[in-house]
Amino acid sequence: MRFFGSASVLEGTGKVRKMKKNHEIDTTTVGGRIKFLRNQANMTQEELAEALGLENRSSLASYETNRRDVSGFLAVCLAQILNSTTDYILTGYEKDSFIEEIGCLAGKVKTEAVRNMIIQQIKEAIKMEEALMKNKKVEW
Repeated sequence: MRFFGSASVLEGTGKVRKMKKNHEIDTTTVGGRIKFLRNQANMTQEELAEALGLENRSSLASYETNRRDVSGFLAVCLAQILNSTTDYILTGYEKDSFIEEIGCLAGKVKTEAVRNMIIQQIKEAIKMEEALMKNKKVEW
């Protein structure tokens, strides 16, 4: 197992994604996730290999079948082209885009007063949602 430079082919959580025509893709491996994302993007191996600047389709196939490790640079390129994240490609972990967006926005807040206001607004929004879920009347 390598920790720097490339992702080792690790077994994951046992997730299997079903594709059209009942073909299953094992998304517990790096290669399986690459194949899954490529299919989701409606790309052929040839198209993705060309977009990545790989020599040919068989180069991409060797990544999808876990015969070659994915470098950090290649993972970044794959994430950009396939509209995913390096975290998902390398580990199978899918981040919540809402949480990511909140984190990015919160990082831009400069003052403690605004931070406290945002926290209070989020708490109020959660209360409203809980009330709506219980079909209770919400007072604004």
